[in-house]
Amino acid sequence: MNWQTHIDAIITKASSRLYFLKILKKSGLEPHQLQHFYLSVIRPIHEYCSAISHHGLTKAQAQSLEAIQRWALRIIDSSTIGMPYEVALSLAQFASLHDR
Repeated sequence: MNWQTHIDAIITKASSRLYFLKILKKSGLEPHQLQHFYLSVIRPIHEYCSAISHHGLTKAQAQSLEAIQRWALRIIDSSTIGMPYEVALSLAQFASLHDR
């Protein structure tokens, strides 16, 4: 079974929601409010059918999903730019999508 169509749909949908995250940041929302938006609006898109599909994903597909979360972390807290992903995750108290 190939999950590429499903992964592409998730990435497209999550990327469009990241635009709203950027707009909210520009409007002056606090980082904890941005985190709440991410956790309630964007991350559920990532996790849709993940229990079924995650084991069948290639490494590249899993990394492309993690890239969306990495991008969201950079929007939420600009101090994480240039920081290793694992450190940014621990600062935000998030788990990687693989671990979840």
